[in-house]
Amino acid sequence: MPQAVPPQVVADSPLAGEGGWVRPDCETLLTRFERVYAAGDCTASPPPKAGIFAEAEARVAARNFAAEIDGGPGDRFNGTGYCFLEFPGQRASALEGPFFAQPPEVRLAEPDTETFVRKQAFETERLRDWLDVGVS
Repeated sequence: MPQAVPPQVVADSPLAGEGGWVRPDCETLLTRFERVYAAGDCTASPPPKAGIFAEAEARVAARNFAAEIDGGPGDRFNGTGYCFLEFPGQRASALEGPFFAQPPEVRLAEPDTETFVRKQAFETERLRDWLDVGVS
């Protein structure tokens, strides 16, 4: 599997820190630049590079940016999440827990068909809600 690296455009930008990654505060997602937030795969944040974490980070960043504008409550990302691992035989497992804990307190469940169904439902929901794609 190839090593994760930031895109060159990110690595070359003023936002980038050591190694070319953007390094926001891991709870608020605020960068060293005023009113600039970063979330997802171009950051050096502790959780794994999985969409569920990028989605949760983006929601926190958006709430914090909105709070700066309208004075409402901000938010904090707590590093809790999950990612699915698919196995042969229509089985899946989930790696779940608080990834910010030291050491991380994540659990890997035994693969089963129930988690596979949960994974499929998650994928169908995201395709429908994010991309307006009907999945049969």
